Amino acid sequence: DTVLIKEKEVSAIYEGFDSETTSRLISRYNVGWIVVGDDEESMYLVNHQKIQSLGEIVLRDGGSYLLKVK
Repeated sequence: DTVLIKEKEVSAIYEGFDSETTSRLISRYNVGWIVVGDDEESMYLVNHQKIQSLGEIVLRDGGSYLLKVK
C-alpha cells in the first residue's frame, strides 16, 4: 500500500539514525523544509540531532522549529 510505505518513510526521516537513508528520502521527495512541532513530537520519536544536522533552523518557538533543508 502506497500510503503505508510513505508513512514508514516519513517516520524514517523523523526517527531514523541513518543519515544516508534520510538524505535519499529527502532527495526523492524534494523536501525543502522540515517542521518539528507538537504534532510531530506526538507522532514520532524525533531524532533532533539528525534533523537539525540536515539544515538551518529559520524559526523557533518554544520546542517547535522550522528547518530549511540544505
